[in-house]
Amino acid sequence: MNEELIKKFLNKKNIFAVVGASRDPKKYGYQVYKDLKKAGYKVYP
Repeated sequence: MNEELIKKFLNKKNIFAVVGASRDPKKYGYQVYKDLKKAGYKVYP
């Protein structure tokens, strides 16, 4: 990989889709969704 390609990849905005996201705080899908949102990522449940 060349350096320009790596820079381009790292500068992209990260968007995630969380399969199995939940509204129940006891479930793993809830925690994953919440942590990604808290980190500033765009997340789709």
